[in-house]
Amino acid sequence: MESAQLSDEVISKLSDEQLTVLQDLGELAAKKLKLASLIEQFTQQVTSSQKTMGFQTKDDPSGLHEDPEVLSLVTIKERYKITNLSEQIRRTLRRAVDVGLGNLAIIQRQCQIYSVECTPAPEGERRYFSDMQRPPTTPS
Repeated sequence: MESAQLSDEVISKLSDEQLTVLQDLGELAAKKLKLASLIEQFTQQVTSSQKTMGFQTKDDPSGLHEDPEVLSLVTIKERYKITNLSEQIRRTLRRAVDVGLGNLAIIQRQCQIYSVECTPAPEGERRYFSDMQRPPTTPS
C-alpha cells in the first residue's frame, strides 16, 4: 500500500469525519506526551533529591525511599493513564482505517506499533467508543 505523508494538501482533501478522527488521535498523542513528560520530570526530581539527601536505591533497602521500584510506585497513576490512553489510541486507529485513512504513513506506522490491522473492518464488525458494550452485529 502506497503511503501518503500528512500534509496541508492532504488535510484539505479530507472529509469532516476523517478530520475528526485525526483530531482525536492528535489529542490522545498530546495527552500521552504530557503524561510521559510528567513521569520524566518527576523521575529527574526524585533522582536529584535522592542525591542531595544522600539516599540511593538499594537491593536491600532500609526504607521505602531506597527501594529500587520507588519510581514505578510513585508514578503508578500516570503509568495507568498511559495504558488507558494506549487502548483509546488503538480504537481511534481502527476508526481511522475504517474511515479511509489507512493510506496515511502516520496511520500505517502507528497501526504497526499498536498492533492494529491496517485494513478496514467489515461494516457490521466496526466498534468504537460509544458501542463497546454492544456485541458485534453479523450481517444477514
